[in-house]
Amino acid sequence: LEMLVVLVLIGLLAAFALPRVGKSLPGLQLRTAARQVAATFRYAAQRAMSEQAPYAVYFDVDDASVMLAPLDTVSRIPSRPTPLSGKAPAVLDQWQLPDTIQLVVPLDQRLPSNGTDYAVFFHPAGGGSGGAVRVAASSGRQMEVSVDFITSDTAIREVEDH
Repeated sequence: LEMLVVLVLIGLLAAFALPRVGKSLPGLQLRTAARQVAATFRYAAQRAMSEQAPYAVYFDVDDASVMLAPLDTVSRIPSRPTPLSGKAPAVLDQWQLPDTIQLVVPLDQRLPSNGTDYAVFFHPAGGGSGGAVRVAASSGRQMEVSVDFITSDTAIREVEDH
């Protein structure tokens, strides 16, 4: 009898807790997507400096995908020969955002873009093109991930009004 009462209590607590957990899932996915974009920026900056070769993080808005690659595989700008020419893979990392998260780019029209595609470049000296992208949840909530063009420092912030 005691065991039955405990199971009923656990069932009632679970019935109240599960809807709250389900409501927090989109916010968690949004924060995770923003952190993953920021980590990709940091990794690109680190690779560019350590290998002394330009890298780019490329965004495909229609496909909601992100790709990290050496600059010559993303851009039409010819690359300079580097010590690792021919050794580095064409694409180092490629991933897609969850279906509930969308990319919103570019925020600065002066940066490289062709409308639905966007790239942030990282130079061997530590700087880059700079820029920012937003990840947006289906609820309308957005987070911005920005990269400083001089230091390549990455910052994440929640966008208040969009």
